[in-house]
Amino acid sequence: MRFIDKSSRCKEFDDYVNKNSEFFSIKGGWDLPADVKIILHNHLLKQQKGLCIYCEQQLLEKTGAEYLPESIIEHIRPRTKQKYPELTYICCNLSVACKKSKKKEDKNDDIDFCEDRKADEYDELKFLNPTELPEIEAYFEYDIEGNIFPYRNNERARYMIEVALNLNHKKLNNMRKTQYDIFSEMNIEDVENILLDGNAEQLPAFYSMLKNQFID
Repeated sequence: MRFIDKSSRCKEFDDYVNKNSEFFSIKGGWDLPADVKIILHNHLLKQQKGLCIYCEQQLLEKTGAEYLPESIIEHIRPRTKQKYPELTYICCNLSVACKKSKKKEDKNDDIDFCEDRKADEYDELKFLNPTELPEIEAYFEYDIEGNIFPYRNNERARYMIEVALNLNHKKLNNMRKTQYDIFSEMNIEDVENILLDGNAEQLPAFYSMLKNQFID
């Protein structure tokens, strides 16, 4: 995971919330028009430089009226009544996370990570929030096989990997290993140029793992 700067605002979302705030309950209901949801999704994904807030696999912008399920607007602190319903429409609590596809061929996939694992899981004392911890990358380390570990056995990092997000899921491990292998075949100067480009609008998938292996 990497730190996400939430300082930029989504005007269309802000306008909708301001115009309709009197109708919002504190029960955590989430009701946005499709066009506003798509605009908000793409705004959040741009903040995240195209990567899932949790695992950092690359995600695509939404382009049509149908709100596809391969990624989803995620409430970092869960919006359910038992958790944080008052944060349902607070932009700094919103992000984009990957989610299991509902396509017929993917229905039976054993996918249980990121938003599919997290659901309403949020331990305030353990959860490492990517929007609040500039140093969040330092909590994790990786190996060349695509595995992720808590740095120095940090308990909060272990909670994120094993309990909240299942970040060592075999599918994620395989994708991280593939990405490592691709970059290991590249010229080191090209790797550094890609990974140290602070102005990049799109980061490579599993950016924190790549930095850990090739830069740090």
